[in-house]
Order: sequence, then structure tokens, then C-alpha cells
Amino acid sequence: MERSRNIALRRRFQATSEPDERIRRKIYFKRELTKYKRTCIETKMATFRDRLDKIVVVNTFDSFYRLIDDRFSTSRDLVQMLNDNGQEIDTHSKIREYILKFHFPPIDDDEILSVQSDKISEFDLFTEEEIFSIFEDCKNDKSPGPDGLTMGITKEIFFDNKSLFINLLNLCLYKGIFPKVWKRANVALIPKSGKDLRLPNNYRSICLLPVWGKVLDKILAKRLSYFLEQNNKLHDLQFGFRKDRNTFLPLHEVINTITTNKNNNLLTAMISLDISNAFNSVRWSDIIRILFEEEVPEYLIKMIRDFLSDRFIVDEENCFEFQYNVGVLQGSCLDPILFLLIADRLLRDLNTDDKTKVIMFADDILILIADSAVYRFSESTKIPLHKVSLWAENHRLKINPLKSVYTVFIKKLTRRPQILFQQSNIKFSSEIKYLGIVIDHNLSWIPHLNYLKKKSLTLQNKLIRFCRATWGVESEVVKEIYLRVTERILMYGSEIWYRDTAIINRKIQSLQCNALRNITKTYKTVSTLSIQVLAGIPP
Repeated sequence: MERSRNIALRRRFQATSEPDERIRRKIYFKRELTKYKRTCIETKMATFRDRLDKIVVVNTFDSFYRLIDDRFSTSRDLVQMLNDNGQEIDTHSKIREYILKFHFPPIDDDEILSVQSDKISEFDLFTEEEIFSIFEDCKNDKSPGPDGLTMGITKEIFFDNKSLFINLLNLCLYKGIFPKVWKRANVALIPKSGKDLRLPNNYRSICLLPVWGKVLDKILAKRLSYFLEQNNKLHDLQFGFRKDRNTFLPLHEVINTITTNKNNNLLTAMISLDISNAFNSVRWSDIIRILFEEEVPEYLIKMIRDFLSDRFIVDEENCFEFQYNVGVLQGSCLDPILFLLIADRLLRDLNTDDKTKVIMFADDILILIADSAVYRFSESTKIPLHKVSLWAENHRLKINPLKSVYTVFIKKLTRRPQILFQQSNIKFSSEIKYLGIVIDHNLSWIPHLNYLKKKSLTLQNKLIRFCRATWGVESEVVKEIYLRVTERILMYGSEIWYRDTAIINRKIQSLQCNALRNITKTYKTVSTLSIQVLAGIPP
């Protein structure tokens, strides 16, 4: 509209023959054109900033987001792989089906429980405010499920006929039914960076669900979460998928535990355990049983029971679908909370000893054990690891000892303790990466800064593709990328790892200097202080 208006103003002054009126109209046109150009620049910059903010929100501590990661791909880029019999899978559709059935395997589970009574206890119906709050939390541009309806379309349906929408969801609640058409999911296969893509476990499966089902899913998740939090049903050392809890809290807990043990003249061993395909291996019967044990309201159990049954994976492009009966979906709001109930059993069982502490962030298990000498860890770790083994066996989960690591927090380790899990050695590492922070056995944080340096150099090399000294994007654009992406990557978790020492300050300045050089387009000989002044960015 503004563009058309400026074109009309230009034509008007050009068509004017009277000199004074022509000058007046020309001045007015130039003034309005300047405003229009300024508005365009501000809108472009605001849109660019929003884009960068969304990129960072996706995953604060993973490597490089979709803005510049040319390795990002979808299922269109599946590579050749072998099936369980060692035979080569020849077509794209069969490869995709093989990967999906690996992530969503059908199992024989005869213990699936049903609600013991058809009588439904008293419960509150869904209200307009409750549904409206769900829509406020949802973004319109999310990918739709098999039905093709986006969140924006569903919102319009709600605002056009609120009573119809609310009555439909309340009818589902009253009957204890989660409609089957809302339980059909498309799956996006996201390859894990740096992994062998010939193996099906190196793809992350994200389920794209129908939006109507997502709304009902979110309401049930909020009600279940509220019940569990209000009645203290979840352990305090579970930090994943919970309100007002972030990755910094478990990291603070780890550092505080190590420091406290050191003040008590005790050493700390930290064991990181890897659960193979954790979310897709949970049995539904275990979830229902735990819901009964935790005395969750009966109407919620009945809804969750129906929510978990008769679920299908659909691939319309390759013309196949199949039913599965195990696992919680990555893409659902309710399913992660259900996984927390499984994990809570382990936390309750292990956090009973003063010298043993288990911290979990979703499915990441971290065990901290205190003892007086290094050689004692070979014995003191047996009981906690045996309990983990029993927990995994009871819930048919698999702990991969080959991907599990341990370290001992001591200045100089002369002899490594032998730590066994299910008759296999857990490998020793001088550093463990946990929630995006590299924790070394000395707590010097130098390995973490070296990790950030490598990450920063990779990012700068990618930026060089469209940013050179004499050509490329303008410095203001590169500066925005630095402020909204690069700086947040580099300073993630700084309240955990930063120490006011000369070596850490020097390394941080070196990281910043490399990034600011792309903004100022200066030589390497220019001092760090000068680059900071030229870029207008503080140290």
C-alpha cells in the first residue's frame, strides 16, 4: 500500500506543470519516500532479528542451526543402508519405512491396562479461557499433520464458532476418547550431525500431529503436569520438561555437589549413562500402571489410555502406514511428561544415600558418587549401577555402556578405577560434555573454551562465504548475526564456567576477536581493543 502511494505521489509531481506547485509536490514526495525507505529498512531488520531469535530458541547449545548449517537435511537425503539380514535396501521408500519401523517397533505387550471402572470421577470441563491459553502458546507457522490443517486455520475455526469447538473437546473428555484421526502422525527424520547415517538410530524422529489433536494433547498435558507438580509427584532432581526449570539448574547442581564433596575431603566420580532410543522404547502398560500408583485422576487416566492406543505412522508420499504400540512421541506435549513418570522411579530409588546423587534432564542420566579414595569407586559404584540396570530391565530400556563415560574430579589421576555396568567396562574420559557444557576433571574449563573456539571458527568460516573485506553483506547484518547468534552460543552457560582468571579472560577475548573481525573487516594485526571500538561492541 505504501509503495503504491509513493508511486502515485511521484506521478503527481511529475505531471504538475506549474513551477511552484511542482517543487512543493516534489519535496512532499521526497519526504514520504524517505519515510517509506526507512520503514522498509526497519521492517527488514526486525524480521531478520526475529529470524535469528527463532534460530537460537530451537536449540541453544547445539551446532549451528538452520541459518548456516549446510548439512541440515530431511528424509529426502536418506543414504543407502543394510537391513537386519545384511541385505542392501534398494529404494528410498523402503529405506524410510525401515528407519521408521526401527524407531516405532511393535512389541508383544499383554499387560496393557484398562481403566478399572466405567464410572468417571468428577472433573472440570474445558473452558474457553483454557483453550485460548493453549492457542496463545502456539505459533501459526508450525508444520501441520496428515490432515494438512495449520494452527492458524484451527484458530480461525475456534474464534468463528467457540461453542462448537469447546463442546467437541468436552465431549471427548466426557467419553474418555481421543479420536483416532488425531492419532495419525507424519514423521520427519532429522539426521544427527556427525553420525553415520547408514545406521537407523542416527536419525531423530519428529512426529507431525494433527493440530486439533495437539490442542487436546496440550490441555491434557497441562492438567497432568499441574497435578504432578502440586502433589509433589516428581523428584526435585528431574529438570527436563518442567516449568521454570532450565539446563542451568542441573549444571549448578553438579558443580555444587562436586564443590561440597571437595570441602568435605571427598572425591567425586561422575558417570554419564546413555539410554538407547529412550523415548521410543517406553511401554504403554508401564505408563498406565504408574498413573494408577500416583493416584492420577481417573478421567485423565482414561483419556491417556485412549491417547496411547491405536496409533499409526502415516507416510502418504510413499503410500504406507503401520500401527505401533510402544514409545512416547517426540512432537507431543503429553508424552514427555509420561516419560518423566518412568524416570522418576529411578530417581526415587537412587537418591537415598548421602554419597550418591542422580540427576536427570529428561533421559540424560548423570550419577555423582562421593568417596575418600579413587580405588574405592570400583566398589562404591556397583550398587547404584546395579539399580540402574534393574530399572532399565523392568521398563525394557537399554543402557549403552559403549556410549557411557565416567570421570573422577581430581587434579592428577594416577590410576583409573574399573567401573563396570552389566559386565562391560565404562570408558574413562578426562572430560564429559553435559547439556552443552564440557566439564573437565580439574574444573579448569579450558576444554570447554577450546570446544567453543572450534565451534566459533566453524561459524566464522561459514560466514566468510558471504562476507569478505571488499564484497558481501553489510557489516550491520554481520553484527546482528553476532549479537543474536554467535554471542549467545559463546556465552551459553557462562554463569557456570566463567572464572575471573587471566587464561579464561584471554581465551574469551580471542573468541570475540575472531568474530568481530568479520564485522569490521580488519587485518589480523589490529588489536582486540581497537576492533571492539570499531564494531561498537563491548568486551
